[in-house]
Amino acid sequence: MNNSASATKTKSRATARAAASDRPDDQILAAWDLYADAAWSDLAGLDDSGSADIADLIALARYEATDGVFDPGPAKNPTGLFGSLRAGMRACYEHDYARAADLLGRWLLEKEYYSAGVLQRFRDAALIAEAYALLGQVSKKFLGKPAFQKAAVEGFFLAQFHQDRHKEALLIFEKFREQFDDAILLQKAALSMMRVDRYQDAEALLAPLYTRLTGAQYQMRYDEIRADYSDAINNRAALAKKSNRTFEESMQLGMAYLFSSEYDRAMQVFQALMKSQAA
Repeated sequence: MNNSASATKTKSRATARAAASDRPDDQILAAWDLYADAAWSDLAGLDDSGSADIADLIALARYEATDGVFDPGPAKNPTGLFGSLRAGMRACYEHDYARAADLLGRWLLEKEYYSAGVLQRFRDAALIAEAYALLGQVSKKFLGKPAFQKAAVEGFFLAQFHQDRHKEALLIFEKFREQFDDAILLQKAALSMMRVDRYQDAEALLAPLYTRLTGAQYQMRYDEIRADYSDAINNRAALAKKSNRTFEESMQLGMAYLFSSEYDRAMQVFQALMKSQAA
C-alpha cells in the first residue's frame, strides 16, 4: 500500500472512532491503528508512561510479536478500553478458548475498535469452544461493515450451520453468494441444502466443486457430470468397503451416493471429508 493510501486508511479509521461514545484521545487512536495494522515494532516503540490503555496495547504488541512467549502479566487497566482484549488474547495463547471467546466476543460487541485480527481470533476461539450463539451475535454486528463483511458472513453462516439452523444458513449463503469461495464452506452449504430437502441444489453445488477440487474440467450442468460417475455409482458398495480411501475416492463415493438419492450416506461421507480437511 502506498503512503497516500495508508494515510487515508488511518485517517478514516481515526475519524470513525473519534465519533465513538467514549471518544479516546488522538494518542490512543494512533496506537490502536498500529495494533490493527499489526505494526508490532512501531507500537512497541511508543511511550506508555502517560496512558495505561496505551501500555496495554504495547504489551499486546510484544505478546503478538513473540507468539505469546513474552508474558505481559495482568492488564494495567483491567476495566479500561483494552483490558478485556488483553485478557482475551492471553486466553487464546493459553488455549483457554471458551474464556477467549467470551472475552473477545463481549469486547467486540461493546467496543467500537475494529480489527480483522481480533475478529479472526474470536472466530477461531468460538468455533473451538462451540460458542455458536455468540459467534452469530458478533458476526451479525459486522455484516454491514464492508472491511469485515467476508469474515462476518462466514462467521454468521457457520454459527447457523452448527446450530442446525439450515434455513437461516442458506439465507445468508444465498444473499452473499459471492463471498463463498472456500471448499469446506461450500460443502457445508450443500449439506444444509440436503437437510432442507433441496437435493438437486446440493448436487448442482457439489458437482462443480468436485471438478474444482480434483482439477477436472468444469462443467455447468450437473447432469453431464452425473454421467461421469456411472462407474462409481455401479460400484459404490465395493468403494464403501475399501479402507484407507483417498480423498478423490471418498469424493467419488459421496457423489455416487448423492446421484443415487442415498442422501444420508452422502452426508456422512461429506461430513467425514470436512473433518479430515479441517484436521
